[in-house]
Amino acid sequence: MKPRKITPRELADLSENWQNAKIDTNKYYCHVLRAWEVSDETLEEAKKEGLLWQVQDGKNYLGEEGDLL
Repeated sequence: MKPRKITPRELADLSENWQNAKIDTNKYYCHVLRAWEVSDETLEEAKKEGLLWQVQDGKNYLGEEGDLL
């Protein structure tokens, strides 16, 4: 499966339950600018690299974090 960039609406519908955030999510919100739906294999590689990810409704997502405002 080739990674598919999800639409802004799909991104808005995702949970805030991102894994591997670079910030302390007890104090700050993780702000995701863009996200992609990816295969299981791509997700496993992304986890090893420390990228932002989540699984929701049986689909794998990688996220691109934004800067703190």
